Amino acid sequence: MIALIIFLSLFAGVLTVVMVRLSVSCVFWASKYRHDKTRVFKLYFPYYIISLFTLCIAAIIGLDQSIVATCYFSFVFSLSLFIWRYELIQSRKIQPINNNNNVESHQPELP
Repeated sequence: MIALIIFLSLFAGVLTVVMVRLSVSCVFWASKYRHDKTRVFKLYFPYYIISLFTLCIAAIIGLDQSIVATCYFSFVFSLSLFIWRYELIQSRKIQPINNNNNVESHQPELP
């Protein structure tokens, strides 16, 4: 019986991570600025988080404020914040670094 509870908890956790990750990725895929993650963050993050917060609070209230629902939806909300943060960190790592050494001069070299 305990093995079944552990299996169901892990399955629900993995399914939750996949669904939240897909929902955040869909925001980037549907955006017309999909390659500029900082701009997508500034445009869509507030709406996403406000909507998610409202849904989580409504679900917690709808489930009579049970401790399991509160923990689960707190996990979902925190997970979405971490995924957004991860996306921003990855976008900063991918951006090319401009070095002044690679810029060619259009002026002739002086003695």
